Amino acid sequence: MLMGKVEIGLCIIAVECLPMVKMYVVSLSDAERLVLQQTVKDKRSSLRKATQARVLLKADAGPEGREWSDTKIAEAFEVRVATVERLRKRAVTESIETALTERRHGTVPPKLCGEQEARLSALQCSQPPKGHKRWTLHLLANRFSDREGVPVSYELIRRTLKKTGYPLT
Repeated sequence: MLMGKVEIGLCIIAVECLPMVKMYVVSLSDAERLVLQQTVKDKRSSLRKATQARVLLKADAGPEGREWSDTKIAEAFEVRVATVERLRKRAVTESIETALTERRHGTVPPKLCGEQEARLSALQCSQPPKGHKRWTLHLLANRFSDREGVPVSYELIRRTLKKTGYPLT
C-alpha cells in the first residue's frame, strides 16, 4: 500500500493508494503456454506478435506463471500499460490466438463508383454555367448532386478530380 501527500492550498491531506484489482486474470494452460513460447522463438513471427506473446507469458497467473504487474511488464517490453491491459482482456474474453492477431479495421467503401467519377470528369470538362468563367468545386458539387441524386461535398469532388488527374484550376 502506497502513501502519498497531496497539498491543497494550506492543507496537507494524506492519500492512500491501493493497488488496482485486475479484472482480467490470465491463467494459461500448458498448450497455450507452449503456443506462446513457440511464437516467441519463431523467427518468422513479427516483432509485435512476439512482444505480445512475451507480455502474455509474463501476465500468466497460472501455476507455472510468475504474474508480473502490468507496470513492470510495460517497462520490461517498452509498451504502454494500456497495451498490457488490452492484451490481457482479449486473451481472457476471446482467446490467446485472437489476442495475438491484429484486428482488421473496416474499410470505408468509395462514395462514387467508376461511372460516377467518369460523369464528374465529363461535367468538369463541359462549359460552366452562365455567369461563371470556370467551374468551382462548390458549383461542381451542387450540379453533380442535382444530376446524380447523390449528396456530395466539394471536398469529395476535389479528391476525386485530384485522383483522376484533372487540373483543379
